[in-house]
Amino acid sequence: MLLSMPAFNALALGDDGQLDRGFRGFVNVTTNFGVGDYSKDNYQLQCGFTGGYQINSRLFVGGGVDPTLSLYAYDDSHGDSSVDASFLLPIFSAIRFDVLDKKVTPFVEGRVGYYVNTDGVSESSGDVYVYGGTGVRLSRASLSLGYTYYGRGDYKGVNCIGLKFAFEF
Repeated sequence: MLLSMPAFNALALGDDGQLDRGFRGFVNVTTNFGVGDYSKDNYQLQCGFTGGYQINSRLFVGGGVDPTLSLYAYDDSHGDSSVDASFLLPIFSAIRFDVLDKKVTPFVEGRVGYYVNTDGVSESSGDVYVYGGTGVRLSRASLSLGYTYYGRGDYKGVNCIGLKFAFEF
């Protein structure tokens, strides 16, 4: 098993920094902060996985899941501060474009899918999930800034800005 690991890792990133065709995966941790009147007191922690196919040295397509702990702080009807927690499970398709064929390169990425809200309290069990971001890849690690939208049916959606760290293999 240990002898096969270097060969597996070589599938995604060649010695010259170019991405080779084949399987590519990402494990990421993201912190999101709500923006806008409706979303400003929403905080999220995501820990997810994206897997797919590197079509050429710049274009990746795939899909994944981003399990999310969402905390919403608010003042109740008595003026007391409270926090509600819910667990969201976004399931999405993904696309990523690396700008340069180098070990250090800027990139843009997007995700579209559906999320399930498992809090059992909301009337909305989930809806559309959209993410767009830009960042920089440093060999096998990347750091990006992105915007996430969680649609909520008849309700206003949740808008977040987040910082994501990812490790790729």
